[in-house]
Amino acid sequence: MTEVEFKIWTEMKFTELQEYTVTQCKEAKNHDKVLQELRDKITSIENVTDLIGLKITLQEFNNAITNINIIIEQAEERISELEDCSSEIRQSDKNREKSMVARTCNPSTLGGQHRCII
Repeated sequence: MTEVEFKIWTEMKFTELQEYTVTQCKEAKNHDKVLQELRDKITSIENVTDLIGLKITLQEFNNAITNINIIIEQAEERISELEDCSSEIRQSDKNREKSMVARTCNPSTLGGQHRCII
């Protein structure tokens, strides 16, 4: 190989190397772009996963509140029932007292005596 042929050969190889380098650079940029897209997708999936977790937690919280409200309603109903029962007992006691007073003050039950014990 002559010196001129060598020079032409080296220039060709240099040009090929430049083209190869440009191609590799473009491919690297494409790889970077693909990697960034994958990172973005992963981040998006993580965000969706976080949102699903928050939604589940919110649903559990809502269920707990619903259960607490049911318990409160049941307790209020029971309190109302007990208040009604207590009121009935008080009324019954008052009626019994009135009945006792009426029997005690009745002249026919006093054996002719007219005094009233209260």
